[in-house]
Amino acid sequence: MSTDPGRPDFRTLLDWLEGRLDADKAERVAAQVAEADEQTLRTVEWLRGFLAAARDLPLEEPPATVRESLKEYFARWSQGQGSLFSNRRNVA
Repeated sequence: MSTDPGRPDFRTLLDWLEGRLDADKAERVAAQVAEADEQTLRTVEWLRGFLAAARDLPLEEPPATVRESLKEYFARWSQGQGSLFSNRRNVA
Protein backbone atom coordinates (compact mmCIF):
# COMPACT_ATOMS: atom_id res chain seq x y z
CA MET A 1 0.00 0.00 0.00
CA SER A 2 1.15 3.54 -0.56
CA THR A 3 2.39 6.02 1.99
CA ASP A 4 -0.45 8.38 1.02
CA PRO A 5 -1.59 10.01 4.30
CA GLY A 6 -5.22 9.74 3.19
CA ARG A 7 -4.88 5.99 2.74
CA PRO A 8 -4.47 3.64 5.72
CA ASP A 9 -1.58 1.18 5.58
CA PHE A 10 -1.90 -2.58 6.02
CA ARG A 11 -1.13 -2.56 9.75
CA THR A 12 -3.65 0.20 10.42
CA LEU A 13 -6.34 -1.66 8.48
CA LEU A 14 -5.65 -4.82 10.46
CA ASP A 15 -5.71 -2.93 13.77
CA TRP A 16 -8.99 -1.32 12.71
CA LEU A 17 -10.61 -4.62 11.77
CA GLU A 18 -9.46 -6.25 15.00
CA GLY A 19 -10.71 -3.33 17.13
CA ARG A 20 -7.30 -2.21 18.42
CA LEU A 21 -7.67 1.48 17.50
CA ASP A 22 -9.02 4.16 19.80
CA ALA A 23 -12.47 5.46 18.87
CA ASP A 24 -11.24 8.61 17.07
CA LYS A 25 -8.69 6.80 14.92
CA ALA A 26 -11.14 3.97 14.19
CA GLU A 27 -13.65 6.54 12.98
CA ARG A 28 -11.04 8.18 10.71
CA VAL A 29 -10.04 4.83 9.24
CA ALA A 30 -13.68 3.87 8.67
CA ALA A 31 -14.18 7.15 6.78
CA GLN A 32 -11.04 6.51 4.71
CA VAL A 33 -12.20 2.99 3.86
CA ALA A 34 -15.64 4.29 2.89
CA GLU A 35 -13.96 6.44 0.21
CA ALA A 36 -11.04 4.10 -0.52
CA ASP A 37 -9.58 3.12 -3.85
CA GLU A 38 -9.96 -0.39 -5.25
CA GLN A 39 -6.61 -1.62 -3.91
CA THR A 40 -7.47 -0.61 -0.35
CA LEU A 41 -10.91 -2.20 -0.61
CA ARG A 42 -9.37 -5.44 -1.89
CA THR A 43 -6.94 -5.37 1.03
CA VAL A 44 -9.79 -4.91 3.52
CA GLU A 45 -11.72 -7.79 1.97
CA TRP A 46 -8.64 -10.03 2.04
CA LEU A 47 -8.02 -9.17 5.69
CA ARG A 48 -11.65 -9.90 6.56
CA GLY A 49 -11.38 -13.29 4.86
CA PHE A 50 -8.11 -14.04 6.61
CA LEU A 51 -9.54 -13.12 10.02
CA ALA A 52 -12.63 -15.26 9.39
CA ALA A 53 -10.44 -18.22 8.42
CA ALA A 54 -8.27 -17.68 11.49
CA ARG A 55 -11.38 -17.82 13.69
CA ASP A 56 -12.64 -20.96 11.95
CA LEU A 57 -9.27 -22.74 12.03
CA PRO A 58 -7.68 -22.08 15.41
CA LEU A 59 -4.11 -23.22 15.93
CA GLU A 60 -3.76 -26.31 18.07
CA GLU A 61 -0.98 -26.56 20.61
CA PRO A 62 1.38 -29.36 19.53
CA PRO A 63 2.41 -32.05 22.00
CA ALA A 64 5.39 -31.02 24.16
CA THR A 65 7.75 -33.49 22.46
CA VAL A 66 6.90 -32.14 19.01
CA ARG A 67 7.34 -28.55 20.19
CA GLU A 68 10.76 -29.34 21.70
CA SER A 69 11.88 -31.22 18.58
CA LEU A 70 10.89 -28.28 16.40
CA LYS A 71 12.75 -25.82 18.64
CA GLU A 72 15.90 -27.96 18.47
CA TYR A 73 15.61 -28.36 14.71
CA PHE A 74 15.11 -24.63 14.22
CA ALA A 75 18.10 -23.83 16.45
CA ARG A 76 20.33 -26.15 14.39
CA TRP A 77 18.91 -24.81 11.12
CA SER A 78 19.34 -21.16 12.08
CA GLN A 79 22.95 -21.77 13.17
CA GLY A 80 23.60 -23.38 9.80
CA GLN A 81 22.01 -20.43 8.01
CA GLY A 82 24.20 -18.03 9.96
CA SER A 83 27.35 -19.86 8.93
CA LEU A 84 26.15 -19.97 5.32
CA PHE A 85 25.77 -16.20 5.25
CA SER A 86 29.10 -15.56 6.99
CA ASN A 87 30.84 -17.87 4.47
CA ARG A 88 29.32 -15.90 1.59
CA ARG A 89 30.71 -12.67 3.01
CA ASN A 90 34.17 -14.19 3.40
CA VAL A 91 34.18 -15.44 -0.20
CA ALA A 92 33.37 -12.07 -1.74
